[in-house]
Amino acid sequence: MKKLIALGFLTMFTASQAQASFMTTITGIDMAGIEVTANFDGGTSQSFTWGVVDAGIGNDGTPVGLEAEIGGGEVANWFSLTQAGLTQGGTGDNGTPSDFSDDTYYGIWTLSNLSNMLLTSVVIDVMNTNVVFDTVFDDNGDGSDRGQPFITLPSSPSATGVYGKEIQDELFGMLTINANLDNGAPDIQFFADTDLKIAQDVSAPAALSLMLLGLGGLVASRRKKA
Repeated sequence: MKKLIALGFLTMFTASQAQASFMTTITGIDMAGIEVTANFDGGTSQSFTWGVVDAGIGNDGTPVGLEAEIGGGEVANWFSLTQAGLTQGGTGDNGTPSDFSDDTYYGIWTLSNLSNMLLTSVVIDVMNTNVVFDTVFDDNGDGSDRGQPFITLPSSPSATGVYGKEIQDELFGMLTINANLDNGAPDIQFFADTDLKIAQDVSAPAALSLMLLGLGGLVASRRKKA
């Protein structure tokens, strides 16, 4: 009996230490099912569920580093949001490291206002998918690898990104982009990293419940034998 109790506590401890696993090199094509809502001046809004616009990839049929052309997103009636390349993002200096004007950017998101109204914000909600926003540059050891917080490109109109629906540590389930984007204004282009959760956490309470259930069954069995 004592051995079984010790084994139960060991199982509970091991399970409580388990972490989720993540696919950290994903593109727009991996984010199907998230919801995007654009809000406009005057209280009007429009939403769509993220889908794949162009799943084309490199000439050899496979993604090539940060230059993979895999993309996702959708054009609604009043706005467009797309993303192409690995969401971790990257920058190529084209051989001129001190000159930023000719840099090439990979993995960017592009937001366009197609309406005749002022676009005030866009909310990206991962909903019930396994997509998470990874907001920290460094790898903090939780399995999500290096992230990328919301940052607009130097040539982009001004916008701020606010994360919500914390999932764990630096991982979030919602990104709100606040901007005042007029019709005909340049697109807002930005970096924002996403990962794909591929294994669920096993919590200590769940492990404890399983252990107690097993011990309860053992006690009941011994009582019957007695």
